[in-house]
Amino acid sequence: MTDQIENMQTNQPARNPYEEVMEKNFERLQPQVQEILLLGAIPHVLDSALAKILFPEGTEDSLKMILSFSFTSEPRSGQIEYHDLARSYLLDLWRVRDPDRFRQISNLLAQEYRHRLETVPADSTIHA
Repeated sequence: MTDQIENMQTNQPARNPYEEVMEKNFERLQPQVQEILLLGAIPHVLDSALAKILFPEGTEDSLKMILSFSFTSEPRSGQIEYHDLARSYLLDLWRVRDPDRFRQISNLLAQEYRHRLETVPADSTIHA
């Protein structure tokens, strides 16, 4: 409640309580786990091909670890998604901590997406 009053007095928007929980829990994680969660949050949907790019060492272990968190799910076999609020928090962290590296990794993933589009036959339909 005190934070909300301070935010009102300084004209800052109130923080989302979910962000506060994410921040407290995220900061308690080992740096290697933080790195894996941050990397996995960049694509909207993390699949094994993207995981091999992001985690060349220990791809399967990284995917299992990501799925062990309550804010991730596997709505389709082999495709991991983060809860929107968790992903938003982690992407904001990227932008603050290391925007150049975030941009570099995003460009690397964009190359993979372009490659995928180039290898899809013209007469096929892409399904989400």
